[in-house]
Amino acid sequence: MEGSVTWIVVPNDDALRHDILARFHEDPLAGHPGSTRLVKLVWRSFWWPHLVMDAENFVRTCSLCQHNKALSSKGRGLLQPLPVPDAPWESVSMDFVVALPETEGGYDSVLVMVDRLTKMVHLAPCTSSCTAEQTARLFFR
Repeated sequence: MEGSVTWIVVPNDDALRHDILARFHEDPLAGHPGSTRLVKLVWRSFWWPHLVMDAENFVRTCSLCQHNKALSSKGRGLLQPLPVPDAPWESVSMDFVVALPETEGGYDSVLVMVDRLTKMVHLAPCTSSCTAEQTARLFFR
């Protein structure tokens, strides 16, 4: 028959199948192909059930491929820094530190306010159920 393909049917031996995939995948001329190319390379000579699934798993677990994989996500873009404030306390960052041991006054959190220009820090004791209005009062106090 002209154009027919002769395959070597690989027995159900995981070590042998892994060895065949490794030889084709790690061949310097192949250059660590992805699963689609790896299947095409192996199918030239060998066949076994679930070859595609085995090749996908092999490539997914290849540490060299994972370390050198090309990024498929869009670039991050240029950084857009915040403008430098002109005066102290013109721009303030605020954060809560929560789940602290409760004090005798009933506080279990701290409101941390940092001036972006001078890096001066003010701490205000509060509770983890602090509302926006209570936060505003703490800020202006």
